[in-house]
Amino acid sequence: MGEKIQRSLTVAIMSPGAMGHAIGRIVLKRYNSGIRIITNLTGRSSRTRHLSESAGIIDVGSDTELVQQADIVLSIVTTWEAISVAKRISQTEHKNPNLLFVELNDLAPETVMSIAALFPTGRFVDGSILGGPPQDDGYSPSIYLSGEYAHELSFLKDSCNLDIRIIGTKIGDASGLKMCYAPMFKGFTAMAIDACITAKILGLTDVFLDEVKHSLPDMFEKICQWIPGVAPRANRWVGEMDEIIKTYDVAGVSTKMLEGAADTYKLIAESTTVGIDNNTDQTLDDIIQKLVDALKTLKGSN
Repeated sequence: MGEKIQRSLTVAIMSPGAMGHAIGRIVLKRYNSGIRIITNLTGRSSRTRHLSESAGIIDVGSDTELVQQADIVLSIVTTWEAISVAKRISQTEHKNPNLLFVELNDLAPETVMSIAALFPTGRFVDGSILGGPPQDDGYSPSIYLSGEYAHELSFLKDSCNLDIRIIGTKIGDASGLKMCYAPMFKGFTAMAIDACITAKILGLTDVFLDEVKHSLPDMFEKICQWIPGVAPRANRWVGEMDEIIKTYDVAGVSTKMLEGAADTYKLIAESTTVGIDNNTDQTLDDIIQKLVDALKTLKGSN
């Protein structure tokens, strides 16, 4: 594919949500020659459709058409959708045996290896995205890749200035890195939420937050910034925590702390209005009070 990439390229993104559409938009803006970004929006939300159209991504209407037109498929969906998307694409792969499938979701190495087995041609790349969507100001998340064909994505760095980091040829390495990295943020955030809930129930919120602000000012700033932003992500994070737990269990490491973090995100996603509230103006106190109320409701129903 080397020379082909320099002349003309069609990249499919499944699906162009917050991360996917941003990557598509940046690639379309920065690539130095002809490139098309396509997708299949069948069954996707109106929000995803709007993001896709705003980025200039073309809806081809079906998986079959997508596979026939694409050189590369980037899978960027929720953890729960990852396997079904891979199965859908693999079922039509025979129509384009040169297709390269890139798995970029938050999955355990074991899950990724099972997905790779769906592609008999072996044209598969393991990947993980660390950070938020790329921005016009030059910011890029770290995109780690591993696998025999990972080098075919180097154009995303050379031509599009995305932070592509190839770490070897072994499927499972890039996804494993995300499973090690993600709990440092998601685990800390869950523990901070639990600490704030407990302080609220004990009537110690003001004293607790004053002490954190005094002795751990960086942590206080992160708590105030991160916790209100969890609400719209909590449902997705439950699935990601399950994959992290799977990884740690295989490694023989205790998963109890991770299971607690997963429970916290389930509380946000399933038991309160917080999990479906995309209002970014919610304060830390707004979120914590809703979670305290949810806990009281749960206790009352048990």
